[in-house]
Amino acid sequence: MNFSYNNMINGFIKRAERPVTDMLLPAEITVDYMDHIMKIIYMIVKNNRSLLPVIKDNIVVGVVRSVEVYREIAQTLIKNK
Repeated sequence: MNFSYNNMINGFIKRAERPVTDMLLPAEITVDYMDHIMKIIYMIVKNNRSLLPVIKDNIVVGVVRSVEVYREIAQTLIKNK
């Protein structure tokens, strides 16, 4: 394999022209915007995910990332010391 700056740039340009549908993953696992944090933790761990789409009235309204969930847990533990 011949690595060069031009090959790298051409590869980036070629990939940048691909439609997003080539890279997206279906939102098979979701949580409801009113779900409790314990359910979200369970879903993240059970399904080995780092982020879950959040649904309200059958519309994705955002995502919850594991890092935010764990930060919330840490802050709660620190406050309760």
